[in-house]
Amino acid sequence: MNRGLLSILWVVAVVFPIWANEYFSAFDTLETASEWSLSLRYSNGILMPHKEELYYLNRRPYQSFELSYEWRVDGSHRWHKIYNYPSIGFIARFSDYGDPQKLGNSYALATYFRLPLFSISSNSTAQIRLAGGGLYLERPFDEQTNHRNLAIGSHLNVFVQLMFEYSIQINNEWDAAIGFSMSHFSNGSYRKPNKGINYAQASAGFYRVFNRGNKTPEILQDFIPKREWKVMLTGALNSPHINTNSVFGVGTLNGHFNRRFSRKFFFTTGIDLVYNASNRRDLEIRNNGSFSRSNNYQVGLFGGVGMRVGKSSLVLTKGYTVISYSGPTAGFYHRFAFRRQFHPSFFYHAGIFSNYFKANFLDFGIGYTISAQ
Repeated sequence: MNRGLLSILWVVAVVFPIWANEYFSAFDTLETASEWSLSLRYSNGILMPHKEELYYLNRRPYQSFELSYEWRVDGSHRWHKIYNYPSIGFIARFSDYGDPQKLGNSYALATYFRLPLFSISSNSTAQIRLAGGGLYLERPFDEQTNHRNLAIGSHLNVFVQLMFEYSIQINNEWDAAIGFSMSHFSNGSYRKPNKGINYAQASAGFYRVFNRGNKTPEILQDFIPKREWKVMLTGALNSPHINTNSVFGVGTLNGHFNRRFSRKFFFTTGIDLVYNASNRRDLEIRNNGSFSRSNNYQVGLFGGVGMRVGKSSLVLTKGYTVISYSGPTAGFYHRFAFRRQFHPSFFYHAGIFSNYFKANFLDFGIGYTISAQ
């Protein structure tokens, strides 16, 4: 990492607690405000190569600096208590991958959900944090200037992270935390190559907490359906091969049934109808021939589980393409999605469609709830 930049980041780390304490101390007098906090975190770890092509990347430590803002839910909805008053927040993250020639640095903005798991003592808690957002990589693959980077083919990528955290309350205003995280970024194959980068890090940081423990006595009784029938339409862009700059459209029509089995979780099952215009082009490049557009169609059956958090849901499914061409997107597939209801009958969707855990495309769309009981 550049020594000047590293010096600036460490100065921020020293100045932050003093600045946060002085500048925001007045907010503690707002008794009606919800609990919120600012935090600073340093992480250090290693690359976790999952493909042979990634072993050439520099294996020096991966370092990250992170600034976050979060607020804790106030108890005004039933799901707040069900999930033990979790926190929602935003992070700005700088990462140095120890490889300025092939990867460079990255800059990420993401939102996250921090969920308390259990209390270890009266002032310490084990938590899990799920984060997702966008990431800008300085040095993606380029045929002329960076042909050795076979991991990422675009500047803009999707960033996701799973972190296990242990936090301890120092006093009414400060918390300290240590954690272990697994992070991933890739572009969902809209630009090849797209092997993706996985890395593990240990971290340490501290939180400046304001209005600790403030909650509202009013609880809104939200309706949580037990059975749901839904339909969804999504779209995506996909690059078929590293040897082409062409990008093709992908459309999916999805129908599914949800059955809740607890206050938090539900089963889901359904059918995916996929039209992937890059399938035919992929076959032509691999086999040096001409193929029918019928190879673009796929039909899959799936099952999985989802976690409901108020009007939002996280869904993970596994399916099998019962009708498909014999290309890389045939066989077993997975979908990981975030969905949020914005109207009693409508919701939006953002997700990753992968084959054998290799991202095939990122899709976005809208869905309609046919029935909810």
